[in-house]
Amino acid sequence: MELSNKLSCKCLSIDSYCFPEKFVKQFSAYYVSLTDLLIREGASKKIPDCKRTILVIDVDQWEIEQAKRQHRCLNSTMDFVALLNNKRMLLVDAKFRVKTNELNSSFIQSIKAKLAYTKPLFYAHLPIHENIILLFQTDKVGQCENRIRQLMNNKPGIEVMDISKFYDTYIMWK
Repeated sequence: MELSNKLSCKCLSIDSYCFPEKFVKQFSAYYVSLTDLLIREGASKKIPDCKRTILVIDVDQWEIEQAKRQHRCLNSTMDFVALLNNKRMLLVDAKFRVKTNELNSSFIQSIKAKLAYTKPLFYAHLPIHENIILLFQTDKVGQCENRIRQLMNNKPGIEVMDISKFYDTYIMWK
């Protein structure tokens, strides 16, 4: 039973699912390689090697284009959305450049604002995975996880991890 739960949490390339035409028209220009996006967000070049290209939606870039078209200020968004093979959307924010001392109530409010804006964009198409993912540099994960847990009063809903754990949990088959 444990194994089947593990298997149901792996990512598919966003272009491998048959989304409605409206979704494809709205987001397909913002499909980007997961590896490229992680490097652009500040990940070290030591990203686990995956045999397949996984496309995700670069939500930040999508929001920049929407704000330009609508002549408005940017809304806070998660960095990217991935598709899990259990037909759920995974919301992820890369925080590789965040220093541990920057984790405060403003940081948590920023994450909540990103979630509040991003979740409805995708929930209309598929359910959202129960947890959002925050990615940090490996040497900061423990401290960040503890600090976020304190700031959130031990409420679940945010998983803090590094790239290796993210790939082990959500990307690669064992």
